[in-house]
Amino acid sequence: MVNPFPFRNRLFACFVNTYLLVQWVAVCWPITTVRAQSQLGHQALGFTLIDQFGHQTTLHFPQPTPIAILFSDSPSLAGPWVEALAAAPMSLRTIPIACVGWVPTMLRPVLRKAFGQFKPVLLDWNDTTARQYSYSSAFLSVLITPA
Repeated sequence: MVNPFPFRNRLFACFVNTYLLVQWVAVCWPITTVRAQSQLGHQALGFTLIDQFGHQTTLHFPQPTPIAILFSDSPSLAGPWVEALAAAPMSLRTIPIACVGWVPTMLRPVLRKAFGQFKPVLLDWNDTTARQYSYSSAFLSVLITPA
């Protein structure tokens, strides 16, 4: 049987392919913005930060277990990585750090409350720790320290 509307089917197929491409880019885009940085042989710098619940975390290195430190100014970039690293079959402690130096002081309580729905996230209000680790905004930096 001959299709009486071949143009419409091709147009629909083009639309579907375009839609799938846009969905693929939307899902994969955060992965393409990961910046890897290697500083082998250098000991990681220690730091102290407070999470959204007011609990202080101090890290000094070396640690008895490997640690994955994730720097990001976007939960949409960090979230999938935190989940993937938490599900890793190895003993790896994951520490997400929100680089929120851009947030005005009067809006910090609002942001802290917004982060309340997540597991503990360290808040770097001045981006001091982020700068120590050469983090730049709009990227996700992942640092894994050896045991």
